[in-house]
Amino acid sequence: MTTEKPRLRFSLLSLLIGMAFIALVLAAFSRGNYLLGTGVGITYAVVALMIILLITRAIRETPVPKLRLAFLVLFSIPVCLAFAFPTYINSDVQIFVDKQTDDRDARNELNAIFAEDPAFSNLSISTTHLKIVNVEIYGTVSNNTDLDRIQQLVYERCGFVEHCFIHWRIRVRSDSTMYVARNDDAFVPAQN
Repeated sequence: MTTEKPRLRFSLLSLLIGMAFIALVLAAFSRGNYLLGTGVGITYAVVALMIILLITRAIRETPVPKLRLAFLVLFSIPVCLAFAFPTYINSDVQIFVDKQTDDRDARNELNAIFAEDPAFSNLSISTTHLKIVNVEIYGTVSNNTDLDRIQQLVYERCGFVEHCFIHWRIRVRSDSTMYVARNDDAFVPAQN
């Protein structure tokens, strides 16, 4: 008596459906991350994955539960629209989307300035979302000239400064002093 091992059924259709589901989960993460940050992106991806798993499970049952499948499809349409366009559901969400945009702009513009001049290679950025986005620029520069130059470059070339509050905490290596400032105020030695 010979027993056959069960073979995996592979079809091009299954592969395409699987790739479409993966693309949907990645798109959900990407949209959530773009609108409201990584945490929301992960939430979007998990919800998309759960909907996909529920629909897949319903399709694989024999006989296919048409009522449950129809409910899942009808349920997933408004969920996808709400995720893709959350400001249509609640216009207050636009405030958080704008903060995420300001955060992204600040990071991109500052990283571009830091990358083009080796004098600023030891500077970093952190952000906090309060009533407005607070951007902290911290790290070290070689001398006071570089300290003044970075502040001038930020205010000349960065558009995010109109929407964000900037905190500066920069140590100057030549005199080992930590300097602080807010927005475009003059730098002063930090109080210990």
